[in-house]
Amino acid sequence: MNKQPPELHPLHAPFEALDNTRLFGVVDATLKRPAQMVHELMHGKEWKSTAALLFILLFCLAAIGAIMGSFSGGAQLWAAPLKIAAGTLTSALICMPSLYILLCLSGGGQSFPQVARMLLLGLTLAGILFIGFVPVAWIFSQATESVVFMGILYLLVWGIGLFFGLRLMKQSLEFLNKKSLGTLGLWTAIFSLVLLQMSTTLRPIIGKHEPLQFGEKKFFLMHWGETLNPREQDYGTTDEHR
Repeated sequence: MNKQPPELHPLHAPFEALDNTRLFGVVDATLKRPAQMVHELMHGKEWKSTAALLFILLFCLAAIGAIMGSFSGGAQLWAAPLKIAAGTLTSALICMPSLYILLCLSGGGQSFPQVARMLLLGLTLAGILFIGFVPVAWIFSQATESVVFMGILYLLVWGIGLFFGLRLMKQSLEFLNKKSLGTLGLWTAIFSLVLLQMSTTLRPIIGKHEPLQFGEKKFFLMHWGETLNPREQDYGTTDEHR
């Protein structure tokens, strides 16, 4: 009888220490051997690995913002990277308490800093994947002047990266707790909504640079509707001044 190949763990075992803790080694392990990254973040050189992941994440977010800002140029070349990085990290900080509480309610045994490191690992993978798709988005940015189309394209690409990144976070926590954690699916939905709202709060990220307007409250679905139908927004403004 032929031997059946062993079932691979979602984290791609072995669960052991990481040999190369330099930046490229961390990127390679995050993509190919995430179990080793989880081991480093839990039992190895926690702070060194955390610092490496944070640096990689910030670099990816800044690079993504620079590419998005290049669509319009000008002040967006520095404003878009700052908004992308600040918005992502702020959203993570806002949602961290709820992630920890839901994990505890599901029987998770990790501490708050350990859960934060798992989230950082997931966001770093999302950033790396986004960087991988950015050249494709850049090609389209050179062929169109439509802010709406580029916004949809970047949302799609970011959604793909976020899906795999948060899935890695969920798999890591389930691996550590040796049980399914269904409540993390609920948290993923909450975090995604916060990110979408943050992108509206910090608008515009794509398009001509404008000063931030924190006093103007707007739900992201309303903002999308106005962006897709600019005439309705103009008519609304005209009616207000009649």
